[in-house]
Amino acid sequence: MNALLRPPSTSAVSLSFVPPAQSVPIGQSVSVDVVIADLGADEVGDFDFDVSFDPTILTPVDVTFGILLGDPALVEALTSFSFLPGVVDLAEVSLLSPPELEALQPDSFALATLVFNAVGAGSSRLSFPQVILDDAFARPLAIQAENGSVSAVPEPGTLWLLGIGLTWVIAGQWKRR
Repeated sequence: MNALLRPPSTSAVSLSFVPPAQSVPIGQSVSVDVVIADLGADEVGDFDFDVSFDPTILTPVDVTFGILLGDPALVEALTSFSFLPGVVDLAEVSLLSPPELEALQPDSFALATLVFNAVGAGSSRLSFPQVILDDAFARPLAIQAENGSVSAVPEPGTLWLLGIGLTWVIAGQWKRR
């Protein structure tokens, strides 16, 4: 059906993190894709959303946008992101026509890839507290957002050294008695 004549979809598209859960050693970086799925006959024309996380566990490092709303390097899309305490705000607006978006976008694809550094031990929930997602005609799309998580764990070498140190302390205390 011609994209200009098609009514907006009433079914919800899925917005999720891929992988949905992962572990990373403290001090290492981790990448998480923000994936849209179940588009059906719809196309994404623009988005603006926040990703929340625990800043005591993760620090954002970079955002890379996909090219399926248009290639920002070719000025087919405009992108923006900012890092706030506990939030990554990212947005993209396609400058392509609805037929071009229809030809370009599959049913499921990555909107962006987020890169974090693990800075503290624990598990950080990743969620979408605010989402604006529109089709190629700037009509809002219904969204079903799914949370994700990243667990930052101490490196095994660190735990081993801590265990050795505790053993020496206990042995020293026992020897003095």
